Amino acid sequence: MVLCAKWAIRKLPLRLFIIAFGVGGLQPVFGGDKGDGGYAGGFLRFGVGARALGMGNAFVAVADDPTSCYWNPAGLTRVGGIGFTTSTILMSLGRRLDYIGLVRPITHLRAIGVGFVNFGLGDIEGRDQYGLPTQKFSFRESALLVSYGFILREGLGVGLTGKLLNSSLANYRAYGAGVDVGLLWKPITSATVGVVAQDVYTYLKWDTPASHGERFPIHFKVAFSNAVLDSALQFSIAYDKNIEQAPGRHLGIEYWFQKTIGFRIGREGNDTVFGLGIIYRTFHFDYGFRPDSMGEGGVHALDVGFRLPGRLIRLSP
Repeated sequence: MVLCAKWAIRKLPLRLFIIAFGVGGLQPVFGGDKGDGGYAGGFLRFGVGARALGMGNAFVAVADDPTSCYWNPAGLTRVGGIGFTTSTILMSLGRRLDYIGLVRPITHLRAIGVGFVNFGLGDIEGRDQYGLPTQKFSFRESALLVSYGFILREGLGVGLTGKLLNSSLANYRAYGAGVDVGLLWKPITSATVGVVAQDVYTYLKWDTPASHGERFPIHFKVAFSNAVLDSALQFSIAYDKNIEQAPGRHLGIEYWFQKTIGFRIGREGNDTVFGLGIIYRTFHFDYGFRPDSMGEGGVHALDVGFRLPGRLIRLSP
């Protein structure tokens, strides 16, 4: 991967963010077919968790585990006891997206959660204005998520996530903050409707001489899920859109055999995805796969976590 980044950062600070997202074509793989290239916050739109990836990221109305801090903070109200998940998504060209999340109920109507998202790409070869190699550098983006979910009334859960952002490119740093809002509504026992407004107010400011700043576009997500066969089989569809990008469409199916082995398949844009899950006592192991638009080998996701028994908060009796 080659990028005239060091010279461009010195000479054209106002283009810093566009250059940063041009490293090896990062944005297209984050957004798949949605055309995310050039927009801020691409790493926050790729999705987290092997389970969600295996269901085509149709997870806004499913959210019931520690990835709820990212997918839908209202989902915190559906996690039973204390839940913990660590996730790694490996992509071509040395790209990696990690997530770690912890959720616990605090009363019979409320729950809190903390999550951390980190994207990394190292060993980027810099070039000067003459095309000659300079030193290698890295590109990093991360977000600390602090979430709170509660039952507003029977059948309706609401959640809020605050985000602290950090990015680095070569010797430059950026800091920012943001807010997500979500809700879950159960019109009937088997069905759930999820709505999320991601990046309601999210910004990032670089420490360049011009103090270049970026506002993230608000991302709206609407989803529906339905569980049958005593919740062993779950179908989910989701739609997402912001004012600067093409809409995204997602479809996911999950089936649990004897509540121990899970099989998943889905569609995200033009890609077919799949995944597997295993539950052993309080532990869970999940794997997800999707094609990689940036290279061969595909995108591989692996989760490991546990859920300790405790009070289960329910949207409805």
